[in-house]
Amino acid sequence: MRAVALIAAAAALAVASPVAHPQIFDLEDLESIDAAPAVTAPAGVGSETVTYNVAAATASVFAEVASNVTPDIDTADGTTSSVLKRDACSPQPQSPYTYTTSSNTDTAFLADTTYSNLAINAQTPVGWKQTFQNLKGSVSTSAYLGYVSYPSYNPDACAAECVKRTGCLSFNIFFERNPTVDPSPKSGTCNQPTSQTALKCTFWGVPAEQASAVNTGGYRNDYHVVIAGSNGYKIIKPSKPLSGLTSTALDSCAMQETCGSYLTIKTFNDGKPYDQNRCNAACAAITAESLKAGNPDRTCQYFTSYMQMKNGLPQFQACAIYSASWDSSVCKNTGYSSSGNVYTIDYSYSYSNNSIPGTCSYKGQTGGQAVLA
Repeated sequence: MRAVALIAAAAALAVASPVAHPQIFDLEDLESIDAAPAVTAPAGVGSETVTYNVAAATASVFAEVASNVTPDIDTADGTTSSVLKRDACSPQPQSPYTYTTSSNTDTAFLADTTYSNLAINAQTPVGWKQTFQNLKGSVSTSAYLGYVSYPSYNPDACAAECVKRTGCLSFNIFFERNPTVDPSPKSGTCNQPTSQTALKCTFWGVPAEQASAVNTGGYRNDYHVVIAGSNGYKIIKPSKPLSGLTSTALDSCAMQETCGSYLTIKTFNDGKPYDQNRCNAACAAITAESLKAGNPDRTCQYFTSYMQMKNGLPQFQACAIYSASWDSSVCKNTGYSSSGNVYTIDYSYSYSNNSIPGTCSYKGQTGGQAVLA
């Protein structure tokens, strides 16, 4: 709860007494907010779908913000899986990828150049950015949206599947050493069963950067599951139009001026996908409550939405709410660095209500502050 108090105090200060170049978050704020817990896709051949319900998520945000317009931190989904239940020596699902390393050892799998060559030579899908290549670890991060097993190393197929999954922004394609039957304990007859290679894509609702590729496998009794040929990709432009609003891509920066227009900020570290619709719902709730209270000058006319990253990992989604629109020229906050931690910004967008006149920009300044143009 400490993080909530700090952010609420910062919001109150910014509204009451704006200063030049204020930072919505200071380093103490950032260090106090926990990232959403990381999730790792289950080992094995098969598929899994984790659904994200946009309507339910936005309705929840509206209700929460309307009940308490000071900032807070949200603290889940439908899941279907075709992963086979494990019982010692029971047959496991057969991989659609048919190549298998000739020597049935983990070291031979990791040294097999078949996997690394495919990863290195893979083409990046149009509209996507490669975030890492040919690692021996798969992604473990928040906003997990399931996985699919494939017969060939094809990032285009993974990208197409990601686009079909609501909230999906990135994917990880990799090879995984798996047993053909469930390994028994050391005394069993299938302690080290014949291996097969699973080729999988996992899907994520946050940017999958190299820092998240930390899952190197694990043990099923004494059988060693390992990873090879792991590539990561994230969509370049995730923004979707919001009705009645004009969007501007801010990329890797966030607003830091206020013109006295900063109202509040909402952060989400709840493990759900990055979604501008949730910022829009917070904006609508602020407007409804301000009008109800007889404060039409305190309605939300502009907001920014971005992912706050910490050391290359998703920390939280931020929704900064303003009572006046901004010119993108004042987007100056490109992150922070302190005590060995690096804070950066990703997927930053602004949304403005064009029916409201007045834009904050550097065209007019008073006492070093940006003012309404």
